[in-house]
Amino acid sequence: MLGGPLPPEIRRLDDDHAGMPAGAPIAVRLLTPAEAAADVATLRGLDHVSFAPEELSVFWTDDNSNDAGVYLSGPLEGRVFYLDHEDTQNVPSWCSVGTFYDAPLDNAESDDWTDPSELRTDDPRLERGAEGRADDDAVSRQLLDHYLTDPEDDLVAFQAIALSAPEDNERLLPLLQVDDMWVQEAAAQLLGARRWAPAVEPLTRLALSDSHNGRIGALVALRKIASADANAALEQLRAELPDSLQAYLPRP
Repeated sequence: MLGGPLPPEIRRLDDDHAGMPAGAPIAVRLLTPAEAAADVATLRGLDHVSFAPEELSVFWTDDNSNDAGVYLSGPLEGRVFYLDHEDTQNVPSWCSVGTFYDAPLDNAESDDWTDPSELRTDDPRLERGAEGRADDDAVSRQLLDHYLTDPEDDLVAFQAIALSAPEDNERLLPLLQVDDMWVQEAAAQLLGARRWAPAVEPLTRLALSDSHNGRIGALVALRKIASADANAALEQLRAELPDSLQAYLPRP
């Protein structure tokens, strides 16, 4: 059923709990083995999940059609992703099951601790921690070069973005110009999350393109960068964007 061996952390959790009942007052609950099997079958029937379905499996849910799971094989093996039903770009958000389980504890004193979208992440794309793998950078560059040469498989692009190092930001810029708007959006989101100021000009060009998702990603990224140049670009865009995109601009 799974694309790789059951992670030992999941096996231990199943041995201890065998899942948790629906309605548990936590951000995400551990699925029972039967529920996990059913959710995996559903996941593998989708045609819009960004990673090969045999590479991953879901093990947690918030009971609102949002799931979390672990990459079982491939370059992201062992990392945890959060799969929002409205955003199926299931990029890694935690380096391991252990750091994923630490996240609700960090939110336990806030009003948002039961909302999985508000959980603190240790997104491996944003910083290289002790758990980062030394070959991530080389693998990312290889995947990126392959995609830019043959941009038919957007899975390759998402994996390259997910493994890219912060010092490799410049290598992501060509992805803002590819035809796939989902790839454009993912690259823009990461450059914005890293607050990389040199991306302001290409992000501004993307915001003026005819790519819907790319434009949204570019505007969100410019807001996150929030440098003087980024803020000036957003003010310039205010007069040039259609009404449908005005909501993504900061309030005047």
